[in-house]
Amino acid sequence: MIRGICLANNFGQWAAATCGIEKAKGEFIITIDDDLQYKTQDINTLIEHLHQNKLFLVYGIPRKIVNNVQTHSWRQNMRNGIVNTILGKHLTSSFKVFHRNIVFGQDGKLIAYLHFEALENWGLSPKYKDYIAVDLNERKHGSSGYNLLKKIKLLIKYGKEYPKKYIKFLYFIGIFVLMCSCFLLGLFLLRRDYVPHHMSYHIFTAVLFGLGVTLISIGILSSYITSIFLMQKGLPPYIILEETT
Repeated sequence: MIRGICLANNFGQWAAATCGIEKAKGEFIITIDDDLQYKTQDINTLIEHLHQNKLFLVYGIPRKIVNNVQTHSWRQNMRNGIVNTILGKHLTSSFKVFHRNIVFGQDGKLIAYLHFEALENWGLSPKYKDYIAVDLNERKHGSSGYNLLKKIKLLIKYGKEYPKKYIKFLYFIGIFVLMCSCFLLGLFLLRRDYVPHHMSYHIFTAVLFGLGVTLISIGILSSYITSIFLMQKGLPPYIILEETT
């Protein structure tokens, strides 16, 4: 049976997908874009791969991306690379099949209203998920709406749902900057004859030190804030995939 759902407004792709997932009744749930680029016959391929390898999540990734072929301009590839690095995302796509226990609790309700990739990134072990390469149809109408501005908006909106990688990134940058300032300070103390005594040198070292401490402090504060945020979102301490007797 096919059911259509009409939302009251344009709430975005993920909100629409979440609504569909919440209404789904089957043991396995499939999501796919409506632009017809992904081939519907590949749905069975994803399902077979999931069952054969005893997985709980399988993504269908465009073959060119899997083969590291540059499918977009260098600016788009750089932009996507930076976002994925900050969020710690692996190869994902909107075309996927997954077990309902990833998103539904034992009470039959959604575990949390989080971005799916953030939820599975947090709660699903890599051994339970995989991807396979799929071929795409040519886009017949229009073009992708994911420009730079929209990517930035999505990063701001969903970045807080990826606390582990996001905070580690802040820690890494903060520690690196702090080490650079300590190196410059040590260089001044140990080798004064080779280091300029200009005030600008001292100011630059002090600014680096302050920036490093600030970034590390922001990381600590972000860790606390995101834990509160995820608790308010209803994120449980664990996810049960299956039970055996």
